Amino acid sequence: MKKTLPTLLLSFAAVAAQAAGTDAELLRCLTLADTTARLACYDTLATSLRNTSAAPAATPAPAPAAADADFGRVSMPKPKAEDNKPSAMQSRIVGTLAEWRRGQSLTLANGQVWVINDEPANFKPLQDPAVTITPGILGSYFMKVEGISFQVKVKRVQ
Repeated sequence: MKKTLPTLLLSFAAVAAQAAGTDAELLRCLTLADTTARLACYDTLATSLRNTSAAPAATPAPAPAAADADFGRVSMPKPKAEDNKPSAMQSRIVGTLAEWRRGQSLTLANGQVWVINDEPANFKPLQDPAVTITPGILGSYFMKVEGISFQVKVKRVQ
């Protein structure tokens, strides 16, 4: 932590200095009377900004279907900050959902099977509702069902 804070502060200072230089260049371009010269000034500034702010090429994120395949698995390793792991998974429940109870299995359109690990609830029947599953704390997951105002705690079994 002692080394991280000074490095972070220096990074912020460098960004601020670059932004101040950019502002000065913009003001200089604005003062040019000749429209061709003014446009050339803006083009030069935009090109230099693009070249200095271009991020290094990142590895492409896995296709959504491939990333969702392991979503919710118990053996799934803890994601690192630099990983492109999904923070939520979306699908649909196959068939009609009229209630839920602890231990009930829900099969999703993507083939995953999730078991409800929460208190029973009744609601108006829903046909093939969309769901969003998000990770909670300590390896738990929560399912939000379209058309229902609350979420349910779930666990992936397949």
